[in-house]
Amino acid sequence: MNILIIGGGGREHALAWKMAQSPQLDKLFIAPGNAGTAGLGNNVPIGVEDFEGIKKLVLSEGIDLPTTWNKETYDRTNLEWQGLRKKLNNKISDLKKTAADSSEISEAEAHYNEKQKESNSRLEEILKNDRSYNLVGAFEGAGYSAKGLYRPMTDCIMFSIGDKPFCKVCKHSIEQVINHYLEDEK
Repeated sequence: MNILIIGGGGREHALAWKMAQSPQLDKLFIAPGNAGTAGLGNNVPIGVEDFEGIKKLVLSEGIDLPTTWNKETYDRTNLEWQGLRKKLNNKISDLKKTAADSSEISEAEAHYNEKQKESNSRLEEILKNDRSYNLVGAFEGAGYSAKGLYRPMTDCIMFSIGDKPFCKVCKHSIEQVINHYLEDEK
């Protein structure tokens, strides 16, 4: 297995030290790495936000992409919300089908919205407290799929709920597309 660790601090050194001990490891790359990681793998002079450089290295060296994050806790918390969400939606639907009083429907909808905000807050906390928060990697779970699709950061609009800005990678990609079309206009 070929692995890339992105960063150059003590945490990356600890990861590199442990990964270097694995019999499953073929090649270990650390971008940019530090003096301590140099003896554990291959330090490569690529910045943590040099997305094109990271992409080229990953493709040229056959680096396996998935990045660990607190997925199990997130999925369990989200699954609990989805179960409650279904019950609350069914209740609202039943109230509307039976032509219940509008105040009762409004109360049920307000309760739903309150529970959704609580769930979103819990999920947001899981993401923000993850050790990989604000790091670039390949995090499983994107596009309404818990498995098989990957996003570039833990808190990416391809995955997270709510009104928030694009992550660093998406922002960079959007800027590249815009600049490409602006160049075509010249």
